[in-house]
Amino acid sequence: SPTLPNGLAVGSGRLRVLFLHGGGSDGTLAETILRLTGWLDGLAQTLDFAVCDGPHVNAADVDTFGAFAARGLYDVHRAYRGWRFPTISDNADWVAATGAPQSEPIMTLAWMESLETVKKAWATQGPFDAIGGVCEGAAVAILSAIQGVLQPAPRLLLSFGGYSSNSPVLG
Repeated sequence: SPTLPNGLAVGSGRLRVLFLHGGGSDGTLAETILRLTGWLDGLAQTLDFAVCDGPHVNAADVDTFGAFAARGLYDVHRAYRGWRFPTISDNADWVAATGAPQSEPIMTLAWMESLETVKKAWATQGPFDAIGGVCEGAAVAILSAIQGVLQPAPRLLLSFGGYSSNSPVLG
């Protein structure tokens, strides 16, 4: 029988999920967290996760990942990856750590770069049944799915701590 790029047989019953990490993280850390929380191994018969690194540089986030840093799983001295999407924040620390643009046209350009990264991963690492993410990654997954830019369209959306955009750019 035909196989997918990851070696799974077509029709294996497992759903392929493109998973987007949160801010101040990356694909490697997302895989570690999915494994430690039981999602990778515990659902291995049902879900096959592929991760995608965000295109934007984020500072390390010791407030969020301090427990991981204490266990040697997070380097607070290096840069990580992130996503940008249209959102306006009055949290100056978050804006500084993420570099998230707060004005136009920079906000839309950064969103387009994030969206293109997701679309490329969807096309080149797929096929996928689902898209999902955590925090910032979940927000990007949601917007990617509802804007209809992923083909074929995802049949499932997994959102862990996703939040909506408050930007007037999205109407």
